[in-house]
Amino acid sequence: MDTSTRSSDGPVVADSTSADAPSDVLGPPDLSFVKTYIEPLCRPLALYHRHSLVHAERLPLSGPVLLVCTHSFASYDLVLLVVSLLQQTGRLARALGHKQLWFFHPLMSSLSQRIGVVPGTPDAGHKLLAAGELVAVAPGGTREAIRHSGERFRVSWHNRNGFARLALQTGAKVVFAATPAADQIFTLYDNPLTRALYDRFKLAPPLLRGIGPTPIPRPVKLTSYLSEPLVPPPFSGSEDEVHAFRNTCESLMNALIAEAVTKEGLA
Repeated sequence: MDTSTRSSDGPVVADSTSADAPSDVLGPPDLSFVKTYIEPLCRPLALYHRHSLVHAERLPLSGPVLLVCTHSFASYDLVLLVVSLLQQTGRLARALGHKQLWFFHPLMSSLSQRIGVVPGTPDAGHKLLAAGELVAVAPGGTREAIRHSGERFRVSWHNRNGFARLALQTGAKVVFAATPAADQIFTLYDNPLTRALYDRFKLAPPLLRGIGPTPIPRPVKLTSYLSEPLVPPPFSGSEDEVHAFRNTCESLMNALIAEAVTKEGLA
């Protein structure tokens, strides 16, 4: 994914066709609102999935960090991750969000700002990291979220490079976050209609089931894992460097997922 040219299609993303983010949406989030309303709303979901976070101590407690996440169809595992990080480290991840999903209406835009979500533009990412923020991105976006279950437990980034360029340009440490069991909340089936709709609109409803034949999420236990921080290498501006770093990141993320799958005995 290219931060300067391609549009993102997921709820937590790094890329957008827009080069600039309005300064008013980059202001500080309302931590009191998050703790008073968002945390209690997430608690039943966390209990339903017995969510836990492993290796929270690996997240640097200060300075710019790019939190690179996997993307399941359920997506709310990302919210549980962000809430757990806030509770355990005191840092609220500023998610780079898809404009059409998070900022399509003034009320939604206001809510997004209060909980720390900002438009997913390169400009926003640069400004937040320059301010020493923790910034969350999910490079796979919708494409990764709707991949069929035969492709679960591995990333689907399809040469999207925006997050890698952002890390190289800013020098921000990269921490990978994965919740592999989230791929078992639903069974997604490969089908030509979903593929065609995604190719045309970049948004597509998958054919899926949860508990039995219903769309009710399965109560699988969710465990999120963090990697050790990765310091980007020096960057001269070459696209070859961007591709190489993206490949390194993809390999490290897949290794983190594989380690978790083995540890949890996922199939």
